[in-house]
Amino acid sequence: MATIFQVPKRMASFPAAVPVYKIADFPDSKTGTAYWLKRIEELSHGLGFSNVKPEFGREHVYNQDGPLLLRMYKASNSFLFFNRDLVGSTVPGTNILGPKQAKLRAIELIKSQQLLCNGTGGNFQTFYAGPGYTVAQTAEVGEGQCGDWLVSDESEPYKTEIRAHFGYLINGLPVFGPGAKTIISNVGEALSEEIHFWKNPGEIVSEREIIAPDTAISRLCKENQFLKVMKLHKKHPGQSSGRFYDDVELGYYATPPSNKQRFYIPVYKIRGTFESRIKLSNTKPNNQNQEDDTFRYDFVHFVSAMHGDAEGFQMNDFKRQIIY
Repeated sequence: MATIFQVPKRMASFPAAVPVYKIADFPDSKTGTAYWLKRIEELSHGLGFSNVKPEFGREHVYNQDGPLLLRMYKASNSFLFFNRDLVGSTVPGTNILGPKQAKLRAIELIKSQQLLCNGTGGNFQTFYAGPGYTVAQTAEVGEGQCGDWLVSDESEPYKTEIRAHFGYLINGLPVFGPGAKTIISNVGEALSEEIHFWKNPGEIVSEREIIAPDTAISRLCKENQFLKVMKLHKKHPGQSSGRFYDDVELGYYATPPSNKQRFYIPVYKIRGTFESRIKLSNTKPNNQNQEDDTFRYDFVHFVSAMHGDAEGFQMNDFKRQIIY
């Protein structure tokens, strides 16, 4: 792959070995009815529900009260709350909280729910990752000469909601993936949404030697999609180029909240880009430059950082989300 992909000459140094953690146990859906009833009642009252009438599904436990909806994930003890009347609002926001206010209010909420961990006496911690906004746009719409709809050039974006984002560290390393985030959203003073996707790490089950970042990149290059790129390059030399960025990160990976995951294993997060001037017969992606007909593919992949095989760590939990 060196003939087409540039590999960084210098990358950050990483520890020689890191722990593998077992995900902390909690009652399953068959034996934990009492647990789930208590958990959803506690959260519901704290989130402003007047009534608690849990409904049990195959993967979730629900509670609904007017526009308020709380969904708990049995596989991970994660939850999602939102107010239908507020979340994703397109109404121009009034009294949008400032970033500092949103952060302090969010920390107060997750503290009250016992979700905030500062790492004292534990192996993981929550960190504030910064603010975000829901942005809508004014639009003056009219019908064009050919019957198509035109949006006025005078349309302007505006903020309707502020979101405080939190991430997680285990053993000082970041946790990647869709199952490691907490987001608190506010419309004005009111809570519009809370997303808490997280699985607490439990005991350390082993200490695993870590492969070098360039070894992880070599593993990635053996994947079918990269082999196809090489085949394309050989057929049309000089028409393609690619590179891996030097911001390779070491961390852990959390699967979606609906997935049962048993271990936190170390992974590398590898980013890069591929460009080709070869005209492809497939549908053009959204990020293709139509002017010079250049196809560009920006990618992020997660590769197991463990030396040796991953036997015993239920890699099927990751359902092809991690390359190893």
